[in-house]
Amino acid sequence: MNGREAAGPPLSVCLIAKNEEERLPVAIESVAPFAAEVVVVDTGSTDGTVAAARSHGARVIERPWRDDFSDARNHGLEAATGVWVLCLDADETLPEREGGKLRRLLEEKRADAWFVRLRSALADADEGRFSIHAFPRLFRNHPAHRFEGRVHEQILPSLERTGARVRFSDLTIDHSGYAMDRESRRRKLERNLRLLEMDREERPESALVLFHLGETHTLLGDPERAVEAYSGAIARGGLSADHSAATRQNLAAALLRLGRAAEAIEEAERAARTGAGSAVAAWLVLASARIRTGDPEGAVRDVDRYLKLCDRALSGGKTLLGFTPDRAKAHLLRGEALLRMGRTVEAEREAERVIRENDGWGGGHRLLGRAAAAREDWARAEESFRRALDREPDRIETVRDLAVVRVRGGDPASALAVVDGALRSVESADLVDLQARLRVVRGDLRGAVESYRRLAGLCPGSVEAHRRLAGLYHKLGDSEKAKEHLVESERCSNDNAVPHKISS
Repeated sequence: MNGREAAGPPLSVCLIAKNEEERLPVAIESVAPFAAEVVVVDTGSTDGTVAAARSHGARVIERPWRDDFSDARNHGLEAATGVWVLCLDADETLPEREGGKLRRLLEEKRADAWFVRLRSALADADEGRFSIHAFPRLFRNHPAHRFEGRVHEQILPSLERTGARVRFSDLTIDHSGYAMDRESRRRKLERNLRLLEMDREERPESALVLFHLGETHTLLGDPERAVEAYSGAIARGGLSADHSAATRQNLAAALLRLGRAAEAIEEAERAARTGAGSAVAAWLVLASARIRTGDPEGAVRDVDRYLKLCDRALSGGKTLLGFTPDRAKAHLLRGEALLRMGRTVEAEREAERVIRENDGWGGGHRLLGRAAAAREDWARAEESFRRALDREPDRIETVRDLAVVRVRGGDPASALAVVDGALRSVESADLVDLQARLRVVRGDLRGAVESYRRLAGLCPGSVEAHRRLAGLYHKLGDSEKAKEHLVESERCSNDNAVPHKISS
């Protein structure tokens, strides 16, 4: 490997890999025409990764995994001999069209490091969309330029300490690592969480570690711990403008998931006011929160603001954190707001826009179903909700909507069957609550008891679950059980528990 096609200063491409015999050769081949050398640090592969790397001309350094991505990356940097270094992962490639940009950056005399755009393909309901983040992946080889952090490792702090001239570029690297199944993603997130907790012990002053902890808890479905981490990051201070804005935006989204809409509005407004590209989506969080607080007109204004800003804010590449415009979600929120304003025809037009933007997502069909239900067109509502579930089988709100439509259409038995089927694969307090209510409607009091007992287990502080159980046991003639649950409901109420309600 000699990088004959690359004029100017020699480039070392450094990668870390483990069990990547299939993807690693593709990554190496994408940069081979521009690299004087490719250095691969293998952290304990048990497949053919090492042989594959060597067969494609890479120099391989075997390094035991030490629960530290920075350790592995820095080991590769120590071996690099080029004037410039480009850092990649095994699931990243340099698109052929980007080669000319790379050559020009290597020739640039006014910079010591370049932010590179990382274009990540998304999966599941977001398939066909991409997230775009920027990181300083291309920099001059210097012994003081080293990564920090066990995971989500950063080289920018060391670049800043050396006074390096860091500039933004439009060089784009393609990343395929997010396109994985749910179980693989969860394992990766749980690994990251473990490493971040280790990082927090070692660097308790780092707000950036707390930011990444908040992200990880969010992705693992734990908004309470996400709020704690994001709030801690804000309190620590010292974040970049982009990270600070993104932290408040993400904090707002986590608060909204916890039903704390007023607080979410406050944080989202702070994020949106910064004007940072990393916080453009704060306008969508605002719209969601305003819908929940009964301000659909304000939600429409927020969505319109987002649609005007997103292209301008995210197209230039001068942001550390940012996503490609999510027009599908924007039109969905606009449609939901219009529906709440009674503007059903306009809401349906927004639903059609959602479907055109992302038909693999169930949101547009769900909105069409809700619009049809508002007109009491139960057949069309049923059809739309079925289409939404075909695309997102475990979407709880769609299951609930379909069940409610069947009840209003006069078929509670079929509604119960839908809920029962969903509860075999997902655990949802809302669906258990709906299951209990449907069993009461059908006169199955013992079945309803079973459901409310399950709800009480899912929501230990639920006053309503114990009150319902007390009433059901009274009807079944079990006064002792009825009294037991009345006492429990009073205890929960005294503990300031909020009665569990089916989500609106």
